[in-house]
Amino acid sequence: MINKNLFKHIYLYFGATELRASKSEVVATALTSVVGITCVLYFAKLIGSEIGSTALVEQNSYVVTSIAATAVLVFAVPHGTFSQPWPVIGGHLISAILGVTSATYIENNLLAAIVAVSLAILLMQQLRCIHPPGGATALGAVFSEDVVSTIGYGYVIYPTLVSCVTIVLVAFAVNYLFNWRRYPAHLFFRNSRKTIVSPADRKNEITNEDFFKALQDHDSYIDLSADAWMDIFDKAANHAEVDSHHPEKIQVQRFYSNGKLGINWQIRKVLYVSKLGKVHYKVIEGMGKNERGVCTKANFIIWAKFEVRKNVAGLWQKLAND
Repeated sequence: MINKNLFKHIYLYFGATELRASKSEVVATALTSVVGITCVLYFAKLIGSEIGSTALVEQNSYVVTSIAATAVLVFAVPHGTFSQPWPVIGGHLISAILGVTSATYIENNLLAAIVAVSLAILLMQQLRCIHPPGGATALGAVFSEDVVSTIGYGYVIYPTLVSCVTIVLVAFAVNYLFNWRRYPAHLFFRNSRKTIVSPADRKNEITNEDFFKALQDHDSYIDLSADAWMDIFDKAANHAEVDSHHPEKIQVQRFYSNGKLGINWQIRKVLYVSKLGKVHYKVIEGMGKNERGVCTKANFIIWAKFEVRKNVAGLWQKLAND
């Protein structure tokens, strides 16, 4: 008899996700993809004919390949990190500029391709706009010699910028018809806030089943595997067990978190403490960002779960309480 667990392990080793989208999500993906790709190709050809570049672009498949890959991400994974407007536009533009520059100043195509793609990856990481199809955009500039020699840096505007802006605008418009697919992702999360049960009122701990049910309720492809979500969940639970006591003293110009989950999370920076013992603070992250407030030192200590500081990756990290 065939062992079902064996098939499951093989399935996971190949990286197939266990999370399935609903039928409505599959239909929505298909519809938005058809409309989106049609609009991108139509407007790209329309604008290209106006500036006399359509023929050049049609003769070079490299130019179209990266935009097609972007369409897959934006229309199939609208809430993915790589699918958001800044990664889409910034990633392609950086890659296009580096591709044209490398093709112009480096005679050897292979070397030019290596330099263009490598630098594109580096800059996309630094500017927080990693977009995998951008690599194909850089390659398109290097290997599409007729395009670069004829329009040069115009390649950055057409077809690159024109296609990217079209994809983003179409994704915003067509996904607006589906309330669980609003694009950009921030628009969805901002408008989908539900009543949150405060930690004090909770009677049960969050379980793995609860966590995966929440992912399923999201009903959109998420570019992390089930194993990755489990790892994140377990590490978060472990971190919650460390340094969970409130700080004994509050120091000026330091950052403190209330340790809440979801929309109730907040980080405050202590600006100064008055002679009357009033703590003046500014909200740095989370609910009420950029707002200022005043409270007693005792109340601030009750609010503050622990001190935090940004690490080298720019993420807030819990510090051990003194």
